Amino acid sequence: MDTPVIPLAEQIKAKHPETGKPITIVGVDASMFSPRLIVIHRGPDGIFAEVIDYADNLTPQAA
Repeated sequence: MDTPVIPLAEQIKAKHPETGKPITIVGVDASMFSPRLIVIHRGPDGIFAEVIDYADNLTPQAA
């Protein structure tokens, strides 16, 4: 059985709701009753994916 995943045409930069670290939302997992966000993390341990329920907006920072 295939998992219904909807890739985003444009990736969204956001903030992880628990850690506050930057994430990139790349798609939506529509396999549940409530769609979930597929995010990509980049860090010292490498790159990995996670599925979360929501993300926080990034606040613009002064240059």
